[in-house]
Amino acid sequence: MPYLPSSRGNTGRKPGGPGSDVAFVGRAAELQCLQAAYDRASAGSWTVVEITGDPGIGKSSVLARLLAHARGAGAQVCAGQAVESDLHVPYGLLVNALGDAVHQPRAARLAAAQADLPVLRAVWPQLPGPAAEPEPIPAAQRYRVHRAVRNLLAVLAADTGDGPLVIALDDMHWADESSTELLGHLLRHPPRGRVLLVAAYRPRQLASGLRGAFAEAAVTGTSVRVDLPPLTEDETAALLPGRLSRRRRRQLHAASAGNPLYLKALSAAAEVTPPEPAGGHRLSEQAGVPDPVWSALAAELATLTPAERLVAAAVAVTGPAADMDLLATVAAHPVPEVVAALDRLAARDLLRPGPGTAPFPFRHPVVHTVTYESAPAGWRTAAHARAATALAERGAASTDRAYHLERCAGVGDTAAVGTLSDAASTVLPAAPATAARWLTTALRLLPAGAADSDRWELLVRHAEALFLAGDLSGGRDSVHTLLSLLPRHPADKRARVAVLAATVERLVGNAMEAEALLTAELAACPEAHGTAGATLRAGLATCAVMRSDPVAADRWTEQVLRDARHGARPAQLAGALALAAMSGHLTGAFAVAAARLDEAARTLDGLPDDDLVEVLQLVGLVGAAEIAHERIPDAVRHLNRVLAVAHRHRPAHVLTDLYGQLGTAYALTGDRDRAAECFDDEYDAALLTGSAAQCGTALKHQSWLALWRGDLPAALHLGERALADARAQRHPLSWSSMAIYALAHLFDDDPAAALRLLDSAGDRPHKPTIDPGARIRWWEVRAAACAATGDTGAARDAAEHASRLAAGSSLRRSQAHAAMARGYALLGDDPAGALEAARAASTLLDQAGDLLAAGRAHHLAANASAALRRPAQARAGFADARARFTTAQAPLLYDAAVRDERRMNARRPRPGDRSALTPRESEVAGLVAEGLTNRQIAERLFLSVGTVGVHVGRVYAKLGVGRRAAVAARLPAPPQTADRSGDHR
Repeated sequence: MPYLPSSRGNTGRKPGGPGSDVAFVGRAAELQCLQAAYDRASAGSWTVVEITGDPGIGKSSVLARLLAHARGAGAQVCAGQAVESDLHVPYGLLVNALGDAVHQPRAARLAAAQADLPVLRAVWPQLPGPAAEPEPIPAAQRYRVHRAVRNLLAVLAADTGDGPLVIALDDMHWADESSTELLGHLLRHPPRGRVLLVAAYRPRQLASGLRGAFAEAAVTGTSVRVDLPPLTEDETAALLPGRLSRRRRRQLHAASAGNPLYLKALSAAAEVTPPEPAGGHRLSEQAGVPDPVWSALAAELATLTPAERLVAAAVAVTGPAADMDLLATVAAHPVPEVVAALDRLAARDLLRPGPGTAPFPFRHPVVHTVTYESAPAGWRTAAHARAATALAERGAASTDRAYHLERCAGVGDTAAVGTLSDAASTVLPAAPATAARWLTTALRLLPAGAADSDRWELLVRHAEALFLAGDLSGGRDSVHTLLSLLPRHPADKRARVAVLAATVERLVGNAMEAEALLTAELAACPEAHGTAGATLRAGLATCAVMRSDPVAADRWTEQVLRDARHGARPAQLAGALALAAMSGHLTGAFAVAAARLDEAARTLDGLPDDDLVEVLQLVGLVGAAEIAHERIPDAVRHLNRVLAVAHRHRPAHVLTDLYGQLGTAYALTGDRDRAAECFDDEYDAALLTGSAAQCGTALKHQSWLALWRGDLPAALHLGERALADARAQRHPLSWSSMAIYALAHLFDDDPAAALRLLDSAGDRPHKPTIDPGARIRWWEVRAAACAATGDTGAARDAAEHASRLAAGSSLRRSQAHAAMARGYALLGDDPAGALEAARAASTLLDQAGDLLAAGRAHHLAANASAALRRPAQARAGFADARARFTTAQAPLLYDAAVRDERRMNARRPRPGDRSALTPRESEVAGLVAEGLTNRQIAERLFLSVGTVGVHVGRVYAKLGVGRRAAVAARLPAPPQTADRSGDHR
């Protein structure tokens, strides 16, 4: 592709189109940045460019210039522009951008995307496929659509010929909710192949979730932001008529602030005095358009005839895609007069008619806004009403009518309530936030005498839509409003709503508030000993278990178990047994917990899928309890089954927990690919919930996964975010996020940072938890960190904590990780003891099938053998470690084993012979003996961390040690020199 030329001083016009109505000047640096992005995408890298700036600054012009060159270079270009009036259309921007490419696919494209066709047809029903309806996608699983589109883009990118696939999205700040979510997914999970995504938007109006996704992409280096600054005075002068005086050009430049659109409007209206808006208020402040520009555009509208102003306002009300008959109805003028007015508006360059689905666009969105807001408010309301009536008479979809009804319907309009309710149901799976907005309007329109049941139903649906949209705060308010309106009878309905309200409180980090709410409801429940009371007690038991309160958990789970045994629903019994098993972990009753888990598994296995629907979260705990009891195959089987049912019925927060548990089960068997798939699903589902607590847990797993893959910077970044989310939500298990983050610091050779992090956990690791193994692993990481800093006393103390916890358990992993903690603590001073502990751990972990942990145990045993000067034994241990790391696809761990073996194989002089060290190695060895980390040594000696690592490795090899803590013991003190403290010469 040839270099994108700037047009500094060039007054030639860019290709026409809405938003591109001024000559193109300047932008040399910005075009050079776009050129670099295009080249990077052409070379095979997913690349994102954000073109940002104020309205009229030239975003569309710069974008159009890029696309013209891309087409000329043979790239496949898919371009779309968001329109404010289409905010209610699910995936509207996506369909607009990719329509031609998707509907004219080559056979190879369809073959490659065959597995995703049923899901893609939910967005493009016209795609080839069976005659049946497209597969319905529940709202909680919108990420399945996102993933299918990502795969489709990879297929399209593989068929682009000479250039990359270029996807251009203009006015992204007006993108519909579904397209916004999809773009966020693509930013987090880029498609494979040569793809350049360019999004132009106004930064202050961009959805907050998308703003965060762009920021994440910038951190990873896949996105570059091109902010368009105001034009210089010389550049604006090039856009103005030459007859203007220099003084007038300066005035116009100052008034326009270097904005090309504003400059044109001010220049054209320089001799016109604009009318004052009715009522004396400043409409420009409402629309976000500067006063001078608003006045200039209002002056332009004032020159129109009454008929032209009326038709322009009708286009502003209906949107650019309206047909001639609808425009005539809204304008209340005959079709021939409307056609004539449209022609005159086009001649005045107010409208720019063109082919396609939007034949009457304004020349710029700002012009559209000013035209709409300048129309009298009463006329606008009546115009929307005429549009809604006309669409209803045509049999148009409720979603098309809802856009107008929410702007014109009055309180008591039950027909509008019905239409809005139906429209909300239609868009809920793809656009729950839009559904929630329409249900908000429907609630507002309900007449004062509406039946309570109608209001309750709308409130329940409103809360559901808000939850699915990730608006937990709004959903919380809606549920609490519903709870305040519900009578005590029927008690069952009120109990279910109360449990829902408590679940939301827990998801936003208010665990104590959730428990208080349920306690109050149970105290006031008229059927406390019936089904309603059982529902509330199950909610209280769940709260107690989730916040690791052993006393409350024991109390409530025993009552829930009694309720379930007296009930007639086996699914409730399976869930109650799982809760009781988890409670047993908190109280230390492991044998009882195991027996109850046995019964829970038998009960669950005997149930049909339909019986699980209402208790999915509870029966999902069976899998979680099985993981804690190291019954991994059973956990995988049960979690996969529960997930299959959840896919058809439940909200995202249930899916998030299930995916996280299943990913953990796969990870414990060393199956990285399946674990990664589950953890990615968990994160995508967590983002849809809007729960920082669930996102924090998902990020913890992503950090673990990054470590596993060998991406240390990503592991550190994700670990930091996970811990921040967990702390912000006062998550009771935030300390478990610290263990992963601290482990990343250890691999980064910064044990001091790891210890600082672990110290901040306070007394939480000393308290019971639903997963005792997590506490043991926490103490193992602490033992390793203390040993790495040379604090053998603290390391032994941490190992002792781990051993005491494991003493009450017969579980292999618990015993093994306690042995690992002991091995780390002993390696520096007692390598024989460390070898014994590491061998015991490796045997247990191999039996458990835990590839990653077993590999680490073999690595520890090899280092202990090396410290004992048993090279053959050590090499066998390193080989065992590498074999497991290879199978588990763990490059970082593999490389660490290779480095340690190379150090052992280096020349090994007599231990303690300081003369064998070079001066620099002796200097480094002395600092290691003082307890400094590689990073601290690098700062002290002005070396790179990598160079220090090489010196440390040579010191280990020459002194015959395998850990930092052993350096001081093998290193004799340097010769004493005379005290010259008094010599100041």
